[in-house]
Amino acid sequence: MSNIKASILIASHNNSQFIYDCLKSLKEQTYKDIEIILFDDCSQDNSVEEVKKFSNINLIINTKNSKFGSYNQMNAYKRAFKKSSGEIIFFLDSDDYFCTDKIEKVMNQFILNNQTKIVFDLPIHKFKNKYKYINYNNKKYLKNYWPFIFPQSCISIRRECMEKIFEENCFESFSNIWMDFRISVYSKFILKDFFILK
Repeated sequence: MSNIKASILIASHNNSQFIYDCLKSLKEQTYKDIEIILFDDCSQDNSVEEVKKFSNINLIINTKNSKFGSYNQMNAYKRAFKKSSGEIIFFLDSDDYFCTDKIEKVMNQFILNNQTKIVFDLPIHKFKNKYKYINYNNKKYLKNYWPFIFPQSCISIRRECMEKIFEENCFESFSNIWMDFRISVYSKFILKDFFILK
């Protein structure tokens, strides 16, 4: 497999109860050429202390944010993106985590088809140590809204494509529209190019 660096950008705010599992899942990835950049957005809990238990995490500590959660999340990812150097960008919210082979499977798609710009994968929900897998053939689920809004932690994208999205999207407008919605709409109606990895 070609060595292409993956950058995992994490937005975190008061998620100390989840952050250990989040980072541990990245340290256990089968794909090793990764960098991890975590943006802590004014956490009042012990999130930063939990992050510091891990080595090789590029930690950005923010001390001032806005009253709009969507702006804060976009600012977190934008600033983490500027610090990144990987060709493929993965987004990860700090209360989520990746299966151990997720990065490898997504990178395989980018490597095998260098025309792929965005890869969406579908989430597995975990509640009280029980897992709920998405029925990929359930069209009602995927058409619940259209475009189906792929959660932030299920979005991977080529660096140059993300640069374009940051340039072309007016992220300062529409305070209630979150980044995952913007990327999903952009991929469907503007870019008209994405791959869904089941």
